[in-house]
Amino acid sequence: MKRPNRRQVRKGQLRTNQRALKRQLKEAPEHEKARLRTLLDDIKKQILVLSRAENQRKRRKRKRKARDAFYKNPYAFAKSLFTESKSGVLDVPQEELEEHLKKTYSDSCRDVPLPHMHGITKPAPPGLAFDMSNLKAKEVREFVRKARTKSAPGMNGLSYKLYKNCPLVLGELTVLLQRAWKEDLIPQDWCLADGIQIPKEKNSVGIGNFRPISLLNVEGKIFFGVIARRMTNFLMDNGLIDTSVQKAGIPGFPGCLEHAQMIWNSIRTAKQDKSEQHVVWLDLANAYG
Repeated sequence: MKRPNRRQVRKGQLRTNQRALKRQLKEAPEHEKARLRTLLDDIKKQILVLSRAENQRKRRKRKRKARDAFYKNPYAFAKSLFTESKSGVLDVPQEELEEHLKKTYSDSCRDVPLPHMHGITKPAPPGLAFDMSNLKAKEVREFVRKARTKSAPGMNGLSYKLYKNCPLVLGELTVLLQRAWKEDLIPQDWCLADGIQIPKEKNSVGIGNFRPISLLNVEGKIFFGVIARRMTNFLMDNGLIDTSVQKAGIPGFPGCLEHAQMIWNSIRTAKQDKSEQHVVWLDLANAYG
């Protein structure tokens, strides 16, 4: 059990004295009540001073705890601030769920090529070619090292922890990934995912209030993750991405923190200048459908 500090002990003593004086005040003669009220007022002021000091101490403790949590994991801290509690269980027939997924995430025009869009300038030919060499062990180790340990495993139940903590197993996986790259093989297990329905809000009911996530096997995520990093390097080295606009997915650019700081500076400037600030929030319906 946590022991009270010096200020809390003193506050408890004053509360006891205050209750005792109130009982005395009810039974005291008229000529003594004025003095007792003076003592009660003095005790009340002391309790108020101690309460304010204790509240300031608690606020400093909360601020210090929040600051440490932010420095430890900024993403998780920011997510805890804006994420509301979510609950609910999806209770629909399997046929209805499959029909909803097919209707929402299928594209009947996927084989139709996109027409030319007027106004979009065609970039110059790339000066550096895409890296088509076989996967390197360094690339695989670097990707696994930076992968989130808490990522949920796929259908085979293997997580990043296995390859992070077992270098020999990671070496065997690297050989298999290199063979898949050399022989242009995509195992069927990499194309299958375990679908999980996550509620969007509290007490969610109905398919529309759930969003699906797909848990893929980490082996395929490592393979395609290395290729994705090669693609990012190809686009960055050839100047095909404007980092002043596009920040998501670009390593070394903390886009969320930078954008949040820009918004905060705009709000602070508007308050100082007593000017208007207009904000437009875009909420895309079925953004990933």
